[in-house]
Parts: sequence; structure tokens; C-alpha cells
Amino acid sequence: MENRIVTASFNFGEVSCTTSPLYQHDYGQELVIHGIPLPSTFEVHFANDQYGNSTTSIGTDGVVVIPDTYLTSGKDVYAWIYLHDGENDGETEYKILIPVQARAAVTNQPPTPEQQDAISQAIAALNSAVTDCEGCVSNYPQIVEGYWWVYDAEADEMVNSGIKAVGEDGADGRDGTDGRDGTDGQDGVSPTISVGSTTTGEPGTDASVEQSGTSSEVVLSFTIPKGEKGDNGDPGDPSTLINDNQITSNRTWSSEKIYSLLIADVTNTVFPTT
Repeated sequence: MENRIVTASFNFGEVSCTTSPLYQHDYGQELVIHGIPLPSTFEVHFANDQYGNSTTSIGTDGVVVIPDTYLTSGKDVYAWIYLHDGENDGETEYKILIPVQARAAVTNQPPTPEQQDAISQAIAALNSAVTDCEGCVSNYPQIVEGYWWVYDAEADEMVNSGIKAVGEDGADGRDGTDGRDGTDGQDGVSPTISVGSTTTGEPGTDASVEQSGTSSEVVLSFTIPKGEKGDNGDPGDPSTLINDNQITSNRTWSSEKIYSLLIADVTNTVFPTT
């Protein structure tokens, strides 16, 4: 941060003057002197009152730095310009009054000149950073060929940061189902199978199997062909006589036999004779 300046202007023929006021704790002040002849290098004595001890500072080319220690108390600052004439040891020639307005301290312990210098440097660095940021505002990050480009204040140009602007592809998702799950079907009905023991038919007709009914009921029937009429035999027992349209058979099939035949092929057209 640049030092502030307070000016002491002497009117013609005057040996004292008063400057504009300073605030307490306003460190880093320079006293600029106008209106009087000064050598290129001169001596100034500073104090907070007109009595007691003072501190000597060396000024050059009409400018001298006000010691920070005299701006800590809130008291006015006095400055005496002490000139050497070469023949005599020297004498005080001019007097300057610098009014100081008291104000609250920044901290309980005022910073030393070294601390104030460090603070000033930090503030200067911050101001420089703010200036650099002005370029950042007008040159905001951009995506170029899949990478972030950012502003380089030192080079005053956009540079590739090496950071990808687009992430890697994610893993494939799980396969979806083909459709909604079906609901359970209704209970089935076991088929009912019935077999007739004898039927009537035309003479010479082969035995056959027929399937009829719905999907829940199967009815099987068969016919037994009637053989040729044989020769007259001896009269038999009248109780055994049958009419011409009926026959009997001594062959029987068990239910297990019928079941096995049906399982083998329910579409057979002729029952086996064995």
C-alpha cells in the first residue's frame, strides 16, 4: 500500500505552520514540506509534546517519514526542522504541528512498524490477486474438446487444465423383463374314462375305439364283429339260447389292461386279441 502524505506549507517569512489532521493509528505517513529552502538532506525531530525526548529522522528532497510510534497515542505530533550551517553545529529553524484525532485502536496492542509493514504487504498481495481475478471474470472456464480450459493470469491466456469435462461411461444396466408376469391358471379337471363291456354292431364289423366328449370327459366304446352262422348243432339247454343280435364273450380285460392300452395309444382302431 502506498504511504499517505500530509503537507506542511510555509508562508513567506513564517517559521511555523500547522498541517491538516491525521487519525490515530494511520501509520505509514510521509510529511512533505513546501515554502522553505531546504538542503537535499535535512534532519527532523519528532515528539508527542513540546517537552521531553524526541526522535530524529532524516529527510531528503523535502520529504520525511513520520515515525509510526508517534501516531499510537492519539496525541498531536510536533516536528522541528534542524539545519546545519557548516560553521556552527546547527539550530532549529522551523516548527510544524501535526494535529492527531483520537480513534479506537485496531487491537489492544498497536502493531510495531515491522508488523505494519507485513500487514501492508499482505494487503498489497490481496489487491494484486483481485486485479488478476478481473481477467478471470472476463475469461471464465470453457470446455474445449472435452477438457476444461481456464484463464492463466500470468500468461494472460486460456490454458488446458487437463481436467476432463465429461466423465467416463457408466456400467450397462440390468436387462428388463419381457413383459408382465402372468397370473396363475385355474385348476384342471381330471378326465373321466368309461368303457362299455359289449355293444351291438353289424356282422363282420371290426372292433374300433372312438373318442368323444369334451376335454374333461373321454368315452371309449368298441364293437365286436358278429361271426358267420355255424351249422345247426344239437339242441342245447333252452336257458342258454340268445337272440340273433347278441353275442357273448368269455374274454375279459382288467382295468389295468385297459389303462395300459389307452396309455399306449388312445387312437388305436382295433383292440389286440392277446
